[in-house]
Amino acid sequence: MPGDNGRVHPVDDQQRLIGGRYRLSVQLGSGAMGTVWSGYDEVLRRRVAVKELKVPPGVPQREAMAMRERMLREARALGGLSHPNVITVYDVVDVQILSRPAGPPAPAISPPAAENASMRVYRYELGPGVASAQHTHARPYVILAATNADLRMTSPDGASMDHAVKAGDIHWVDSAVTHTLANRGSDKAILVEIELK
Repeated sequence: MPGDNGRVHPVDDQQRLIGGRYRLSVQLGSGAMGTVWSGYDEVLRRRVAVKELKVPPGVPQREAMAMRERMLREARALGGLSHPNVITVYDVVDVQILSRPAGPPAPAISPPAAENASMRVYRYELGPGVASAQHTHARPYVILAATNADLRMTSPDGASMDHAVKAGDIHWVDSAVTHTLANRGSDKAILVEIELK
């Protein structure tokens, strides 16, 4: 599905990682409902195509949600088909982007795994019993569990909360938070945080 007369558009120098596993490399095409990217599935080690829903700026939230639902219906319909002339849908990663608050960008927590003008992505791999450094999210962020994990979030005053999460779980946080993330499980935990600047 090449766009712009078949030209291929490279991604910024820092390739995007979606859902903790799909690394986007080049834009293949773009249309009314989104952008199609060439990418690589780092878990299954294979080339993939990724379709990203594109919501134009200024679209009301209700209309944006309707666009999202249409894309999910399309993915579900295609996921039930098996034919050599029809693409196969293997996965859906639902990442909703929060509105960026006014004001200057927040400082980086640590070196990000990826970054653009609007957000930073942090990737944590925590072995059993390992905790992240204490860090502060001054802006809204999304935390995505790339693996099952038994987590403990601890604030600077020592208060903690335990969370059992499953691979694919997404949590939205729209208030400032300072915490550490500790892996209480017996397997490695992989977490991705997407924070607005």
